[in-house]
Amino acid sequence: MNIGRWIALGALTIAGASALAQTPLPITNGSFENDDPIFGGLLGYNVLPGSDVSTDYHRTGDRCVMLGPGDLNNFIGITTDTVNIYVTGRPYYDPSIDWYGGNIRATMYYLIPANAAVDGGGGGIRLDIKLFNQNYGSLDGRWDIQGNTAGQWVKYEVVWNKADIKQKVWVNATENCEGGCFVNNGPPPYGVPPYPSRVKVTPGRWNGTSGGGAGSNIIYIDDLSVVQDPSCPADLNGDDMVDDADFSLFVVPYDNLVDFRADLNGDGLTDDADFSIFVVAYNDLLCPH
Repeated sequence: MNIGRWIALGALTIAGASALAQTPLPITNGSFENDDPIFGGLLGYNVLPGSDVSTDYHRTGDRCVMLGPGDLNNFIGITTDTVNIYVTGRPYYDPSIDWYGGNIRATMYYLIPANAAVDGGGGGIRLDIKLFNQNYGSLDGRWDIQGNTAGQWVKYEVVWNKADIKQKVWVNATENCEGGCFVNNGPPPYGVPPYPSRVKVTPGRWNGTSGGGAGSNIIYIDDLSVVQDPSCPADLNGDDMVDDADFSLFVVPYDNLVDFRADLNGDGLTDDADFSIFVVAYNDLLCPH
């Protein structure tokens, strides 16, 4: 199949608005109002040391979560984990948020009192992409919540593009693997496929060098939300269109063949079968919703 003629096609410029839909089920306690009636703690979350529920401030409801200061190289935060009651010791387990293959947008609000400015221990949101509890890749947000907000709530949002997510998984699958890589059901502990299908979101503070070092004072957070773009497999860059930008991302995996970044039919390869799917979507331009 001659792919050269497709490269010669002109760029199409019709813009499409991205439709977002609330992730079902996992963020059941976005304003942190409810405790777990069975296991204790904050419903729907694993609260790490240095974090706690607070009634000192609240944007909605009656309480929020406080992220305390920490020592150097210490992480403080909450994770969207649930307790697995079927495993001895009841460890935290991460299958609560399904990933549908699109962009992921996490939003929260934060407050820093005017008389207690934060220095170091930058706040942000981290994303882990998983197959059940097995981590396939981690993507940090910006660790740039510092200073003070004069006691006002400020919106904070991080968007992870699906192309960046797939690239992170690809690098981990082919480069950052000790004792063998896991492409196409490769060596243990897991293979690709199966692809990652869950996400874990962690609002918190990183007291490492990239976060500004050991932190001072408290960051308050409230109203956590996670939304995702509907999946449109051939839209490789997540802009709700299938155009020349997506074709540029398709060509490299297509030439490599054994590369799942543009695998549209789920067989672990990017080949002529995927090209046939891509061509139809490319001609349609806009993703169907």
